[in-house]
Amino acid sequence: PAARGIVALGSSASVLRIYSCSSWKLLLSTAVDQCQHPSLITYEEDEVSLELGPHYKVSDQPLDDILDRMDRPRQSAARCGITRIEWSPDGSLVAFTDSLFPQVVCIVELAEARVSTVLVHRRAVTDLSWCPEGGVLALLAGSSMVYTWSKDGCSVVEVPEVDEGMVDSFSASSLLWCAPSKKTKENGR
Repeated sequence: PAARGIVALGSSASVLRIYSCSSWKLLLSTAVDQCQHPSLITYEEDEVSLELGPHYKVSDQPLDDILDRMDRPRQSAARCGITRIEWSPDGSLVAFTDSLFPQVVCIVELAEARVSTVLVHRRAVTDLSWCPEGGVLALLAGSSMVYTWSKDGCSVVEVPEVDEGMVDSFSASSLLWCAPSKKTKENGR
Protein backbone atom coordinates (compact mmCIF):
# COMPACT_ATOMS: atom_id res chain seq x y z
CA PRO A 1 0.00 0.00 0.00
CA ALA A 2 1.09 3.56 -0.69
CA ALA A 3 2.18 5.59 2.32
CA ARG A 4 0.69 9.00 3.00
CA GLY A 5 2.38 12.16 4.14
CA ILE A 6 5.80 13.63 3.63
CA VAL A 7 9.16 12.24 4.70
CA ALA A 8 12.49 13.99 5.24
CA LEU A 9 15.63 11.94 4.63
CA GLY A 10 19.21 12.90 5.43
CA SER A 11 22.23 11.41 3.69
CA SER A 12 25.82 10.79 4.68
CA ALA A 13 26.70 13.16 1.81
CA SER A 14 25.12 16.03 3.83
CA VAL A 15 22.00 16.35 1.67
CA LEU A 16 18.47 16.70 3.05
CA ARG A 17 15.67 15.52 0.76
CA ILE A 18 11.95 15.82 1.34
CA TYR A 19 9.58 13.52 -0.55
CA SER A 20 5.84 13.04 -0.92
CA CYS A 21 5.26 9.49 0.33
CA SER A 22 2.28 8.83 -1.94
CA SER A 23 4.19 9.45 -5.19
CA TRP A 24 7.81 9.64 -3.99
CA LYS A 25 8.04 12.96 -5.81
CA LEU A 26 11.04 15.00 -4.67
CA LEU A 27 9.78 18.22 -3.03
CA LEU A 28 13.13 19.62 -1.89
CA SER A 29 16.81 18.77 -1.96
CA THR A 30 19.18 21.01 0.01
CA ALA A 31 22.34 21.17 2.09
CA VAL A 32 23.76 23.68 4.57
CA ASP A 33 26.18 25.06 1.99
CA GLN A 34 23.53 25.23 -0.77
CA CYS A 35 20.84 27.34 0.87
CA GLN A 36 21.97 30.86 -0.07
CA HIS A 37 19.16 33.02 -1.52
CA PRO A 38 18.08 36.69 -1.18
CA SER A 39 15.37 36.12 1.46
CA LEU A 40 17.49 33.83 3.68
CA ILE A 41 17.75 35.11 7.27
CA THR A 42 20.91 34.16 9.13
CA TYR A 43 21.10 34.64 12.89
CA GLU A 44 24.49 34.39 14.58
CA GLU A 45 25.12 33.91 18.27
CA ASP A 46 26.83 37.15 19.26
CA GLU A 47 29.41 37.90 21.93
CA VAL A 48 27.91 38.06 25.43
CA SER A 49 27.79 41.66 26.61
CA LEU A 50 26.88 43.17 29.99
CA GLU A 51 24.27 45.32 28.28
CA LEU A 52 22.54 42.65 26.17
CA GLY A 53 23.59 39.39 27.82
CA PRO A 54 23.63 36.34 25.57
CA HIS A 55 21.87 37.07 22.28
CA TYR A 56 21.63 36.50 18.53
CA LYS A 57 22.25 39.11 15.85
CA VAL A 58 20.99 39.12 12.28
CA SER A 59 24.10 38.59 10.20
CA ASP A 60 24.99 41.02 7.45
CA GLN A 61 27.46 38.55 5.93
CA PRO A 62 26.65 36.02 3.21
CA LEU A 63 26.20 32.51 4.59
CA ASP A 64 29.08 31.23 2.44
CA ASP A 65 31.47 33.63 4.23
CA ILE A 66 30.23 32.50 7.65
CA LEU A 67 30.66 28.83 6.74
CA ASP A 68 34.14 29.45 5.31
CA ARG A 69 35.42 30.87 8.61
CA MET A 70 34.12 27.94 10.71
CA ASP A 71 36.38 25.31 12.16
CA ARG A 72 35.32 22.02 10.65
CA PRO A 73 35.47 18.85 12.70
CA ARG A 74 37.18 15.72 11.52
CA GLN A 75 34.56 13.35 10.15
CA SER A 76 34.02 9.94 11.64
CA ALA A 77 32.29 7.31 9.56
CA ALA A 78 29.62 6.87 12.24
CA ARG A 79 28.43 10.50 12.31
CA CYS A 80 28.85 11.77 8.78
CA GLY A 81 26.28 13.94 6.99
CA ILE A 82 22.84 15.01 8.19
CA THR A 83 22.79 14.17 11.90
CA ARG A 84 19.37 15.38 13.03
CA ILE A 85 16.00 16.10 11.39
CA GLU A 86 13.01 17.40 13.38
CA TRP A 87 9.53 18.25 12.02
CA SER A 88 7.55 21.02 13.70
CA PRO A 89 4.28 19.74 15.25
CA ASP A 90 2.17 21.21 12.42
CA GLY A 91 4.46 19.78 9.71
CA SER A 92 5.18 23.17 8.12
CA LEU A 93 8.84 23.42 9.22
CA VAL A 94 11.83 21.10 9.34
CA ALA A 95 14.99 21.78 11.34
CA PHE A 96 18.18 19.90 10.52
CA THR A 97 21.84 19.71 11.48
CA ASP A 98 24.88 18.47 9.60
CA SER A 99 28.14 16.98 10.89
CA LEU A 100 30.15 19.19 8.50
CA PHE A 101 28.75 22.32 10.19
CA PRO A 102 27.88 21.22 13.76
CA GLN A 103 27.30 24.81 14.94
CA VAL A 104 24.54 25.36 12.36
CA VAL A 105 20.80 24.62 12.38
CA CYS A 106 18.86 25.10 9.14
CA ILE A 107 15.11 25.63 9.15
CA VAL A 108 13.12 24.69 6.05
CA GLU A 109 9.69 26.19 5.34
CA LEU A 110 7.89 23.48 3.44
CA ALA A 111 5.46 25.91 1.74
CA GLU A 112 8.45 27.80 0.28
CA ALA A 113 10.38 24.59 -0.45
CA ARG A 114 13.64 26.11 0.77
CA VAL A 115 15.73 26.91 3.82
CA SER A 116 14.31 30.13 5.25
CA THR A 117 16.49 30.56 8.32
CA VAL A 118 19.97 29.55 9.45
CA LEU A 119 21.05 29.69 13.10
CA VAL A 120 24.81 29.85 13.68
CA HIS A 121 26.25 29.15 17.13
CA ARG A 122 29.66 29.50 18.73
CA ARG A 123 29.64 25.81 19.76
CA ALA A 124 28.30 22.60 18.26
CA VAL A 125 24.54 22.12 18.63
CA THR A 126 23.94 19.17 20.97
CA ASP A 127 20.14 18.88 20.86
CA LEU A 128 17.01 20.49 19.43
CA SER A 129 13.28 20.06 19.89
CA TRP A 130 10.06 21.72 18.72
CA CYS A 131 7.52 22.92 21.29
CA PRO A 132 4.46 20.64 20.98
CA GLU A 133 2.10 23.64 21.06
CA GLY A 134 3.56 25.66 18.23
CA GLY A 135 6.38 26.89 16.08
CA VAL A 136 9.08 27.40 18.72
CA LEU A 137 12.33 25.51 18.30
CA ALA A 138 14.57 25.14 21.35
CA LEU A 139 18.17 24.07 21.05
CA LEU A 140 21.32 23.57 23.07
CA ALA A 141 24.95 24.17 22.22
CA GLY A 142 26.98 22.76 25.10
CA SER A 143 26.53 25.56 27.62
CA SER A 144 24.08 26.83 30.22
CA MET A 145 22.12 28.61 27.46
CA VAL A 146 18.81 27.57 25.90
CA TYR A 147 18.37 29.08 22.43
CA THR A 148 14.91 29.52 20.95
CA TRP A 149 13.72 30.40 17.47
CA SER A 150 10.28 31.19 16.05
CA LYS A 151 9.16 33.08 12.96
CA ASP A 152 9.06 36.14 15.22
CA GLY A 153 12.78 35.95 15.98
CA CYS A 154 15.36 34.40 18.29
CA SER A 155 16.23 34.57 21.95
CA VAL A 156 18.74 33.13 24.37
CA VAL A 157 17.99 32.25 27.99
CA GLU A 158 20.65 31.39 30.54
CA VAL A 159 19.63 28.56 32.87
CA PRO A 160 19.52 30.13 36.35
CA GLU A 161 21.82 29.00 39.15
CA VAL A 162 20.35 26.54 41.62
CA ASP A 163 21.32 28.60 44.69
CA GLU A 164 22.32 32.25 44.88
CA GLY A 165 26.10 32.53 44.99
CA MET A 166 26.69 28.84 44.32
CA VAL A 167 29.09 28.16 41.49
CA ASP A 168 27.04 26.07 39.10
CA SER A 169 28.76 24.46 36.15
CA PHE A 170 25.53 23.15 34.64
CA SER A 171 25.88 22.56 30.93
CA ALA A 172 22.68 21.36 29.24
CA SER A 173 23.22 18.54 26.75
CA SER A 174 19.68 17.33 26.02
CA LEU A 175 16.15 18.73 26.12
CA LEU A 176 12.60 17.57 25.68
CA TRP A 177 9.40 19.63 25.75
CA CYS A 178 6.53 18.38 27.88
CA ALA A 179 3.36 18.01 25.86
CA PRO A 180 0.61 19.98 27.60
CA SER A 181 -1.96 17.91 29.43
CA LYS A 182 -4.83 18.51 31.80
CA LYS A 183 -2.61 17.46 34.71
CA THR A 184 0.22 19.93 33.91
CA LYS A 185 -2.35 22.73 33.52
CA GLU A 186 -3.97 21.86 36.87
CA ASN A 187 -0.55 22.06 38.57
CA GLY A 188 -0.02 25.54 37.13
CA ARG A 189 2.87 24.50 34.96
